[in-house]
This record gives sequence, structure tokens and C-alpha cells, in this order.
Amino acid sequence: MTSRLIVKNLPKKITSDEVRKVFSPYGNITDVSLKYRPDGSFRQFCFVGFQTDGEGQNAKEKLNNSFIRSSKICVEFVAPLSTGEPGHPEYTGNTNGSSTAVDDLSFLKSKATEIEVESDKPTFSVKLIGAPSNCTKNEIRAFFPTLNVLRVRVRNKQTIPTFIVTFGSEEEQSIALEKNGNTLNGHQVEVVVTGQKFGVTEGKVINSNSFEADPTEPGQTTASDEILDTGRLFVKNLAFCCTEEKLEEHFKQYGELVETFMPIDDVTQKPMGFGFITYMFPEAALKAYMELNGSSFMGRTLHIIPGKDKKVKEPKFIEGRKSSYQKQAEQEKKSLSSNAYNWNTLFIGSNAVVDALSSKYGAKKNEIVNTDTKRSLPVRIALGETKLVLETREFLEGHGVNLDAFSQAIGKRSKTVMIAKNLPVGVTKDDLMSLFSKHGKVEKIILPPMGLTALVIFGSQKDARHVFLKLAYTKFKEQPLYLEWAPIDCIQEVPKSPKKEKVEKEEPVAAEENMELDVESHPDSCVLYVKNLNFSTDEDSLRRKFDSFSDKVISVLIAKSKDKSGNFLSRGYGFVEFKDRNTAVEVLKILQHTELDGHKLELKISNRNSLNPKSQRVTQTGADAAASTCKIHVKNIPFEVTRREIKELFSTFGEIKLCRLPTQASGKHRGFGFVEFHSLAEAKKAFESLCQSTHLLGRRLVLEWARDNDTVEEMRKRTADKFYLTQTVGKKSKLSDDLEMESGES
Repeated sequence: MTSRLIVKNLPKKITSDEVRKVFSPYGNITDVSLKYRPDGSFRQFCFVGFQTDGEGQNAKEKLNNSFIRSSKICVEFVAPLSTGEPGHPEYTGNTNGSSTAVDDLSFLKSKATEIEVESDKPTFSVKLIGAPSNCTKNEIRAFFPTLNVLRVRVRNKQTIPTFIVTFGSEEEQSIALEKNGNTLNGHQVEVVVTGQKFGVTEGKVINSNSFEADPTEPGQTTASDEILDTGRLFVKNLAFCCTEEKLEEHFKQYGELVETFMPIDDVTQKPMGFGFITYMFPEAALKAYMELNGSSFMGRTLHIIPGKDKKVKEPKFIEGRKSSYQKQAEQEKKSLSSNAYNWNTLFIGSNAVVDALSSKYGAKKNEIVNTDTKRSLPVRIALGETKLVLETREFLEGHGVNLDAFSQAIGKRSKTVMIAKNLPVGVTKDDLMSLFSKHGKVEKIILPPMGLTALVIFGSQKDARHVFLKLAYTKFKEQPLYLEWAPIDCIQEVPKSPKKEKVEKEEPVAAEENMELDVESHPDSCVLYVKNLNFSTDEDSLRRKFDSFSDKVISVLIAKSKDKSGNFLSRGYGFVEFKDRNTAVEVLKILQHTELDGHKLELKISNRNSLNPKSQRVTQTGADAAASTCKIHVKNIPFEVTRREIKELFSTFGEIKLCRLPTQASGKHRGFGFVEFHSLAEAKKAFESLCQSTHLLGRRLVLEWARDNDTVEEMRKRTADKFYLTQTVGKKSKLSDDLEMESGES
């Protein structure tokens, strides 16, 4: 099925507006294309594109064999190009005694500046390189005064122009080649033979999905070679209602995507009808090109050509300024700035901590870093960082920032929200607004009291992307500005009263009793276990099912397993995590046994407290263990730190009963230790304060609740298991095993 239709036997004097008026009641129309002969006469058929397949199906069922004026129209689906099947636009058959070789390819050719079908006669062309950028076609013709020039074409006029000059005979082509090395308007030019364009040979269009019949001459790069070199596709003829999310969803079925980009018009703030797709593996890009080029998407026929690599400006050396090496290093940082690194959002450098404390307490910096006192300088800076992090965390959470989104594994990133880091102490919102608003419209800035880190929210993707490219790794008040795209769900919307779906109660009383029993089986869980999912249902579709509770949904996960070819396939069940248990119970009662993609959903409360492996780990090894012990296991301790400094750090929160750092045979400690408090309240206070983002000599301390009588082997095994959970693939595998066990129990 497709969302693009061919409408035959139309009245001779119909207009596209009339066709649109007839078909618009059945869905959102993305394209209406009437077909004409070279002499301008109407061929009495057209193509109509709808946004979704369902709308196209509905229009076909309602309008096929109906009448427009006195003409009975025939409405059919448009099959993919080059299928050679009857009923397809490229199928050549006899209708009313005439050939109806109708195709969408002619429409593509009108859009493609590079694909031009020549006449049946062979062409003899040369390529002229090196002419000045202001050179005209008449000057090119004058360059070959004795020859009969049939046609002059120009490419890349904005950069380095290349002229394609076509002659009527091979003899004239040979004479033109003798001009190689001559000068034109003071520029030495190169004249070489040019081969046939890809997909064109003697006036016949080769199947663009076949790379065996590539007519380019040796030494020239083919479309397949270019795609395998860059992994980048240029997609044209997109519907103007298409979004980056829909385009990404359509192309990611062929492999993992690195970037999806659709330019936005400055005036209308709408897509310009084309986009760029970059794959992680070029082979996936080639497969997508072969299968999607000429296919229908949102009612339009896609035209895909190889995309070029992004141009990187070469740094120029200027005497007295930065060296070319420094500029090249900055350029490399900028080019890598858009990578989805999962930086620690709450990290504060030592210099920033000292500056912030000096500003806050009105003390001089040398008083803060004074080494003459008995207290350790690294401990003082670590405690100062801890206080600043707690204040920043409290401020961000109070302004609707979901900090748990930053602690998750690398996932989808927002296109309109970015994190500005390494800000100078004392920076104000006005300073940031004046900096960012120069390059785009800023909607909101969330800046903690001490500055250092801020969230910048933009009104459009284009403005956000432009600001990111302009300001990443630039100097701001003598400090480099670090920018990072924020996680997609980091900003929590103002809670709205959910519009509950009306679901008829058709289940018997016994089912309700079982539901209540299931709800009470896991009193602390706010995660729903969703069974009987359609294997084609993805996480976005599952999330849309819970749209009426979107402000309460934290994350959605569908269990997947990897097949032999390396693709992840749905296992038919998944999980939805909510902010509180009451919402989970309410959703369970409202959406139980409702349909999604043709399958009735079976919901139950999961035995998992969270879908975040990190928070899950803290729950299992933290809160449960804390109820019975006051001992904290401290890991990732710098080897330069002594036992006295660890004791000094933790004694800030209460009286310490025991502080122990296991040592090696050489006498040095092993990088971890144990701290035990006299009271549970003091232990909890220390744990909650220091586990957020406390660094000691540049290393972040990792805390977990210790267990009594732990052996070194048990700790090693537990650490290895948790490290495995933090890896993307490992996490999915472990989670899938847990889900499968839960599925079996159910």
C-alpha cells in the first residue's frame, strides 16, 4: 500500500485546485501533479499524494469509479518505480489505442538539475575546468569559434565553475580537446572528455536501483562510490509537512543514523522540501538509496542523490594571531561538538568552585586555597563542590528540569534545548541572552544562582542549530563555552489535568479483582508492564498511546532481541514508567484491554521500580541495604588521597565509627574504602550529599551501601555486574533477560 494515487480519465480542462478540492475531504494532500505532453496538451491523468497510507486507502475506496463532471475517473495506487507491472505508472500498455507510458520519473527529472535525458543521438561533450566564476555561456562559445556548439551547461557556479560543452560530432569534440591548456579571460583552463551522466545513456533512463549498468568512464566516481565514501544522502521532493522525526523514522529501518537535517525557511519557518541523512555505516546508506529512491513517502516520490561531506574551512595563518594548528584544533572541537556525549551536567571544575566560593562568601581566593591550615585543600574543594551541586540541583528541579534524564545512557537529544557549560561565576541571564539572541530567538534561559551551567531553550530548530554552530567552543568572558544538546525529555511541562479516555467496562468482576490483586503485589512500583504488543509497534507509538498522561510519563521501553543479522526485533512486550504510583494505577484501570496497532494490551504493575539501570541499582543496593547498615562503600578514590583525608571528608556529616582503606602488598591503598557512621541518619546524609557529583583530586567518588561480611571477590563480581549494566548493549541484554523472566512469571 502507498499514500500516492494515480487518477485517470480526468476532464480535459480540469485544474489542480479542482482536483485538490475533490480529494481534500479524505485527508491531508501533500502533492497534486497534473501531466502534460510536450505540446502543452493535458494527458487526462494526475498524481495525488496523501500524508498517510490510510488516507490514500480511504480516498481510493471512496472515489474510484466516481464522477468528476461527466468523466468517470479511475483511482489506483502508484506502485514503486520500475516494477513493470500493469497498473503502474511506468507500465506501457494500450489504453484507448494509445501508449500510456506514464511515470513519476518525468516529475523527478524536472526537479533534478543533474539528470537530463539527451536525444536518441549520441552526444559528444567536453568538460571545461578553471574558467573564471563570472564567465558567461557566450564567452564559452566564443572560446570555440570554429566549432558548432550545441549546448553549454554550467555546474557549481557558486564555487569552482565547470562548464559542459556539447558538440555535434566526434571530430569537433577532438578539435575542442586541443584547446586544453589555453587561457580564457586570463585563466588557464583544462579541457577534458566528459562521460555520460549516471542513469542516462542514449536517451534511455537506467534503473537507478541497479549499480551494474553504470555508464561513467574509468576514473570517475559513481553514485554508489560517493555514498560508500560519505554515508550521506541528499533527499529531495519531501512533503512540506514532513518533520525530521518522520524522516528519521522512515530511514532508520536501514541502519543507525548519525544525523538527520531538514533546512527551515527563514520567512515561513517551514521545511524547504529537502533534507540530509547521514548513516553511521555507508553500506546502510547505499541500501537505503537503492530501495527508497523513487519510492513514495507521505504522498510524494522521493528523489535521492549522494550527499557531499560537510565542508570544513581550512584555517589560515595570520602573523601575530593564533597559529594554524590552534585554529585547526578549535575547528576539530567544533566539528565534534554535535556528538551525543553524555557529559556530567552537574560537574564543576576546581577553578570554578574556588571562584564561586570566593564570590559567595566574599573571601579572597588565596584564603580559600591556603595550604597553611590543618584541613586538606582537596577536601575543602570537594566539600565546596558538594554544596554548590546540591544548590544547583535543587534550583534546576524547582524549575521543571528532569535531572534523571541526564544520568541515563546516550539517547535521543533535543533539537531546541542545549546545555551551556563552563560559564564564568556571576554571569547573569542578561549576559547569556545578549550572547545567544544575536544568532537566534531564545525563548527561555534557566540559570542557577551561581551560574556555571545553564539551559537555553529556543523557539525553533533552525535557530538552535545556528547558535550551536556559531558559539560552540568560542570564548565567552575569557573562558571557552561548551555547548551540548540536552536529552529530549529534560524539560518537564507544567502538569495538566489529563483527559481520561472513556473506556467501556466490559470485563467481568473477576478480572477487576485480579487487577486489584496485581496492583497490590508491588506496592512501590510505578512501572507498567505492557504485554501483547504488535511486533511492528515501536516506542514512539507506545508513548503516543499514553498521550493523555504524557506529562506523567518518564520513559518508555520495548524489549528487543538481536537477530542473526544484528538487527533488534521487538519481543512483543515493554514497559512504561510514570512519575508516581497513583498515575500508574490509574492508567492501568483506564487503558486495560484497549487496542494498539490491532492488538489488545494487557497491563500489570511491574516488579521493577525504575527503567533507569542506574537508579535501579541504587534502589537495590542502596535503600534496601541502608535499612540494616551504616557502612558506605567508597570507590574510585585517587591513590594520592590518604585515609586521614577520607575521614576528614566524611566527618563533616557526622561522627565516624570506622574508616578503612584496604592496602596492597606495597602499602598503597587499592582505590576503594569503607566508612561507617554511628547513626543511620548521618550515614544517609553523607550518602545523599556525596553521591551526586563530588570530585576528589579530579576523580568522581562512587558510593554505594556496603554489606556486612563482604569478601573482595564478592565486591569484584558485584562491581563487574554493575559496570556491565552501564553499557548500552549490556544494559539492553540484562534488561531483556529480566523482562523475559517477568514475562515467564506472568
